[in-house]
Amino acid sequence: MANPAIEKLIERVDNDLPRSALFQKKVPALVEAFDAERMMRTLQDTLLEPRDGQYSIVKCVPGKALYLPDHIINMQYKLTIFDSASNQEIATLVNARLFQDLAECKTYLDQMLIPIAESVKDRPEIKPFAKPVAIIEHLKMSLAAFPIDGLIPTLVDATNPNKIASILAETLPEALSGKFEIKEVHLLPAHYGRYKRCVLRYSVEGIQTETQTPKNVTVYGKVDADGLGGLTVPVISALREKLHEPVPYRFRVPHSLGYFPDLQLLMMEALPGKPFFKELLKTWAGSSHGSGIENTSHEKDERLEEAVRTCALIAATLHSSNITLGRSTTLEMQVAKLQESADVLSQVYPELGAQVKSWINQAVEFARAYPAMPLCFSHGDFTYTQLIFDGKEGGLVDFDTMCQAEPAQDLGHYLAYQRLNIIKDQDPNTPFAPEAIERLCALFLDTYINASKGWIADEGLLRGRVAIYELISLIRLTLHSWEKMKGSRLKQTIPLLEERIECQKQISPSVKNKTS
Repeated sequence: MANPAIEKLIERVDNDLPRSALFQKKVPALVEAFDAERMMRTLQDTLLEPRDGQYSIVKCVPGKALYLPDHIINMQYKLTIFDSASNQEIATLVNARLFQDLAECKTYLDQMLIPIAESVKDRPEIKPFAKPVAIIEHLKMSLAAFPIDGLIPTLVDATNPNKIASILAETLPEALSGKFEIKEVHLLPAHYGRYKRCVLRYSVEGIQTETQTPKNVTVYGKVDADGLGGLTVPVISALREKLHEPVPYRFRVPHSLGYFPDLQLLMMEALPGKPFFKELLKTWAGSSHGSGIENTSHEKDERLEEAVRTCALIAATLHSSNITLGRSTTLEMQVAKLQESADVLSQVYPELGAQVKSWINQAVEFARAYPAMPLCFSHGDFTYTQLIFDGKEGGLVDFDTMCQAEPAQDLGHYLAYQRLNIIKDQDPNTPFAPEAIERLCALFLDTYINASKGWIADEGLLRGRVAIYELISLIRLTLHSWEKMKGSRLKQTIPLLEERIECQKQISPSVKNKTS
């Protein structure tokens, strides 16, 4: 990277952002909050019985931090609790929020956490905790044992096995047909995000009535405090109907079991398969720089490339579907959100904030050369993590970001994530050749364009808008890396963003001359 100012900026980024001088100045409590040993003792004294009681915290892992626009910080503690009565260990977690003001912290405890705690006092998950909610005054920190979450009040009901079993008895097709009798529902680990969302996985144990043999069914639930799940049901229905028609690629979409507004819970069947990219990247021959590749490596290369092509065809299928559901989003709207986040960043890290604002301004300037394209049905968060494969069959998950957007938005977003994760997951001692990374990215975009020739009128315009949206996504990733206090990720994102900015600078003069 040629820019000395950017190199110095990266050098000054601390890998351990929560303990960096900048965060210590803005939020002094973070140093103690991320000290695992100190917090293990503090959480024991605050939430559990005395250390000579039945339950003792034997391991504490701080993490999942998120710096919010109002300067409140969310984080979680993964705890391992030893139960001396049963001689077993219990894995659980505690939600924490660090406030700027102690009075605000106490209000949050009184108005949000205590009422929820009262409703779950007999739940087994809460049993180890003498006080499942509390505050640590000197840290201005609120604490809540899972499943208590003041930002997702309905999470306690969505994690109640009896309540979920009764819902599934009325919605699960196998149960409604009488072919499956539900016996028990177990909650399995899924994805508990940093803010207002939680994905739950339910293992439904039961009996196949015809043969009286045991059967297990997996169902996913997503609790979303913003209520986006209510918009997802018609989207899934419209998409499943569309996939019966001739399309560029017929992929799998899960059946929706319904949205339950009282719980803010969307429930869906589980699709077979898993995300492909990380596994195939491990054996990608790009690491060999094009030499000494054996036939097995060629086969693995082909599997990754075929999966990337499939991702492009799924994008083309979405964009050409003519489905009109979803909110509208534009480049200008995304830029406005980035600017708001950059303003918050500037209050804590002025140097990085100023650089991010400069990148935003450059992206906006580059965009002037490429007029906006008509909006179409889009995923809104189109990355390889939303795509799962069962053999060669692809499936799409996560529909709450569906929107009406330029086709370039999904494409640029996908490419930004693909480039970053190739860099992030590569062996630093044998990094992938830039040409190999570029070839894989070109494969995605070329496949999409070939599949979309019937309705994409201007290939050059699409490529230009994709490059702009890729910059927008990389800027957002830079901001998210800071907000999530991931210093090492920030160090990977900044040079990639600067590289793509420099690449666009090389293109921009010729574009201006061509369009003037």
